[in-house]
Amino acid sequence: MISIQAGLGTPGSRVSPHDLLDSTVMQDKDHESGTPQSTPSESAEAVRIGRPGPSRLLEAVERLLKSDRRHAERFMRFARDSRMSLDHVWCAMDSEGRIKVTVLGSPNPGRTAMLFASSPHSTDEAALVGRVVERTCQGLREANIALAQALLEPSERLDQESFIFGGLRRLATLTYMERAVPRRRNTISQPDFPSGVRLERYQSEQRGTLETLLTRTYEQTLDCPGLSGLRDPSDVVEGHMHSGVFRPEWWFVAYREDRAVGVMLLNGSVGTSSIELVYLGIVPEERGRGLGPALLQHGLNLIAGARERNVVLAVDEENVPALRMYENAGFRRTIRRDAFVRTTNDDSVEDTSEGD
Repeated sequence: MISIQAGLGTPGSRVSPHDLLDSTVMQDKDHESGTPQSTPSESAEAVRIGRPGPSRLLEAVERLLKSDRRHAERFMRFARDSRMSLDHVWCAMDSEGRIKVTVLGSPNPGRTAMLFASSPHSTDEAALVGRVVERTCQGLREANIALAQALLEPSERLDQESFIFGGLRRLATLTYMERAVPRRRNTISQPDFPSGVRLERYQSEQRGTLETLLTRTYEQTLDCPGLSGLRDPSDVVEGHMHSGVFRPEWWFVAYREDRAVGVMLLNGSVGTSSIELVYLGIVPEERGRGLGPALLQHGLNLIAGARERNVVLAVDEENVPALRMYENAGFRRTIRRDAFVRTTNDDSVEDTSEGD
C-alpha cells in the first residue's frame, strides 16, 4: 500500500511582463524521450516563463485555480495558515504580458513535491503547460527536491497530456478506500499472526532497520512498482513521518527471529477526522502467509475507540490481493486518481534560462 499525496484546479489580465521576476524568453523545443511533440504553430510563438513577483502572485493563483480573486485570496490565506510554500510558482506569459499558464510545485518532507497546473483546453495549451512544468521541476531540483508527483482524475486527458509534456510518466491508478474506525475494541477479533512472528512498536533507534525493511518490501511489489528505486530510503521514512500527524505508537515492525519482515504505519490526518494507513508492506518471502491481514487487523484493534471517524488509504488498483484484503476488512472504494511522477534530475529537465 503506497502513500503518495493529493490535488487543485484559470482567467488572466493584461499586465506588464516586467512584473515577473527571473523571467526568461523561451522558444518551444521538441521534447525528447517519447513525450508529445509541439505543433508548428505553437513552436513559432515566443513566451516568457518565470516566477511571479509579489504584485502578480494573486493573479497567478487565479489562473491556477481557474477562479476569481475571492477564491484566489482564500487559497492564499490557506497557504499562509498551513505554511504551504509558494516559492515554486512559475508562469508563462504571452507577448502582451498576460499570464497564460501557472504551475505550482508544493514541496513536502522527504524531498518530494506535488505539482498543480492550469487546466489546458487544447493540445497546444497542454504543450505550453508542459514547458512550465519542466521549468518548475528545474527549480525544484535547485531546491534539492528529488521527486515530483501529480494526481489527476482519470478523465482529465488534456491535463495528463500536460504533465507528460513536462516529463512525468504515469505511475498507476490509485484507488482510495475508507472504513469507519471501530467504536469498541471487542468489535474486531484478535489477529492471528503466522507462527514465529512477533511485533515491536517502532522506536527511533530502529530508523536504519526501517529504511532497510521498506526497501525490501518494494521488491516484486504489486503496489506502484515504478516507484521502486526512485527515492533514498531515508527520504521515504521522512515522508511517512510527515504524512499527516506522526503517531509513533501506531507504527509497528514485524520480526521473524531477528529479521524484520513486515511493517504497518498509521498516522493522524491534519484538519480531518481521519486516520491514515500510511504504509503496509511485507517482504517477498513472507507474502501469502497471512501476515498482511494480521497487521491490518492489529492496526484496527489498535485504533478502536479513537476519536477519529474514518481510516483512509490509497492502493494501486493493479494490486488485486491488497484490494481484496482491504475489502475483507470492511474498507470501501471511494475515488480514483491517476498518479504521475518524475525525478527532478531527469535529462528532460533542461536549464532553458537566459540570464536568470
